[in-house]
Amino acid sequence: MLISFFNHPVVQKPERLFAPICLLIVPFTAYIQHNSYPLARLETVTAISLIACLGILVGVLAYRLTDTVRCIVYAALLLLCVDIHMGTQWITLLEQYSGGQVLAALMLCFLAVVCGFWLIHEHLESVIIASSLTTAFFTVLLELQTIDSAVAQQQQHHRATTLAPVLHIILDEQIGIEGLPANIPGANVTARFLKQFYRDHQFSLYGAAYSHFPDTKRSLSRLVNGSSEPDLSVFTKTVNDKLQVRENAWFNALSQQGYSIRVYQSDYMDFCKPQGVQVQYCYTYASNSIQTLANIDVKRSYKLRIILHRFIARSTSYKLVMRAWRNAEQKKLVTTDEVWLGGLSTYPVFKRIAQDMTRQANGVAFFAHLLLPHSSYIFDRNCLARSNPGTWFRNFDHLQTTLANSPASRQQRYKYYLDQVHCTHHALENLFRRMKQLGVYDHATIIVHGDHGSRIALNPAHKKSIEELTGTDLRDSYSTLMAFHSRKLTPAYSRAPLSIQSLFSNIILGRPLTINNKLFLNPTNSSDNKPFPFVPASRLFE
Repeated sequence: MLISFFNHPVVQKPERLFAPICLLIVPFTAYIQHNSYPLARLETVTAISLIACLGILVGVLAYRLTDTVRCIVYAALLLLCVDIHMGTQWITLLEQYSGGQVLAALMLCFLAVVCGFWLIHEHLESVIIASSLTTAFFTVLLELQTIDSAVAQQQQHHRATTLAPVLHIILDEQIGIEGLPANIPGANVTARFLKQFYRDHQFSLYGAAYSHFPDTKRSLSRLVNGSSEPDLSVFTKTVNDKLQVRENAWFNALSQQGYSIRVYQSDYMDFCKPQGVQVQYCYTYASNSIQTLANIDVKRSYKLRIILHRFIARSTSYKLVMRAWRNAEQKKLVTTDEVWLGGLSTYPVFKRIAQDMTRQANGVAFFAHLLLPHSSYIFDRNCLARSNPGTWFRNFDHLQTTLANSPASRQQRYKYYLDQVHCTHHALENLFRRMKQLGVYDHATIIVHGDHGSRIALNPAHKKSIEELTGTDLRDSYSTLMAFHSRKLTPAYSRAPLSIQSLFSNIILGRPLTINNKLFLNPTNSSDNKPFPFVPASRLFE
């Protein structure tokens, strides 16, 4: 029996068992390290164990295959690992070419890898193990290209301390007060809460304000430039798949007045590199990284599910398989993440701004784009993460058509959205309290606004659904918050339907915005160079 054990193929060639394990685990550890998630956590160890078991199954299968078939299996496994590792970069590359070209290129790559593997088939597993361990060393031990939960960059700049501070807060997906749906339980309570909140803090509040655009990129890049131009390329450019606001009239005006500018932003949209303006401090936090899951009190099984799903979903192969399944089942399901984790990394930013104000407030303009009350709806009214992650809903029902809701799912999502609105304003209350303790609140200029509506709509605001759009849909997508605190303004509440772009241009930039009666819809294909469809803004409150 002992002799038969030592003569077993597993003992004779153990590298055939370990090679697929190494090949599969390395991309996962690279993904974990890239997102700065701790490796020594139960959910991480469990995920690695599950992947190792899959590798063992592949290794056992390899014993029963001919050399040629074994090379084909390893080539397919390697390309899958590369596919997962490249993630969205691979998708972007593929979109530049036609489907036939992509398929031909992939087949050529696959055949080349198979041929290369066949030439070294006698030592194939040893080569794979050595290559995988080398990659793991550089990935894990040297911590190359990690995504921190937040990255700060600071430049030296003289600050004029006689200027009253400016605080500009953007609350992403914060619907306007007059846009809150009266037929949703709790919405009227939230409307009264918001009115009282801004009244107590002496704001001029525009309850019927709206954005010209239902998307963040156009809404905010237009607002800071006092424009409603729908062409995204006018004030922005894309660098390494990230959108940069390259022109910023607001920052120019602040800089000319002598302000130092401090920016707090997500990695979704970059405000830190405007032309002709030096941003003194730039703090960037992750908009959707698994790193934010590490230290919250939810079940490890849920963390494990999110981590594995995010890892596999990076693969183009996975997306193609899911698309084929949905087409076969005639399902038009949303392909984006069911859970967006930006709120977890956003909430601590309120406290960070308060701490930075303690060091220096006068002479500084604080600009913050905060992904709250943006979905997913993770926080309850006391700003505690919900213990049941199954209620961390996005603003759409993934079982419906793209970014849409049923009446039931809309009501369900609004329930949790309203709680997150309360949490967001409790965090804002703490920031204002700190400003009052520092003695800078009364003479500060404070701007608080959204970028678009909650987007918890039955029909999304794009060209394909233009015939179905109702006033309720438009309010869900376009109604948003706009509030100003300044010694130059008398606190009041206005129901005038004015766009946030025009209000900011008129009140803050001091120049008129002529286009003030259009809601621009997202076209089906934003790159088709066709004019943006629009509907009259008067339909918002019909």
